[in-house]
Amino acid sequence: MPYDQFVVEVLTQLHQIKEALANKYQDPVHAIWYDNQEACLALHVSKRTLQIYRDNNLLPYSRVRGKIYFRITDVKNFIQEHSHELPTRKRQRR
Repeated sequence: MPYDQFVVEVLTQLHQIKEALANKYQDPVHAIWYDNQEACLALHVSKRTLQIYRDNNLLPYSRVRGKIYFRITDVKNFIQEHSHELPTRKRQRR
């Protein structure tokens, strides 16, 4: 077996192993939930604003061992419901 073919086969097998391990040990919490910081980044708001959303029951959340989590679907729905398009202004030529 030529060296180049051997290297390609080894790299292919390593890639398959990497994919199998990634699928096996994927953290399901991060696939469905945002933590507080991720929710702030997704919504482009501060921690305090996010707290106000929670206090006013605008955004559902769950608390696990003192840490706050938001469902990604809830965050996306919140964005759709509370965002609006800004009117575009035509620029006048000078």
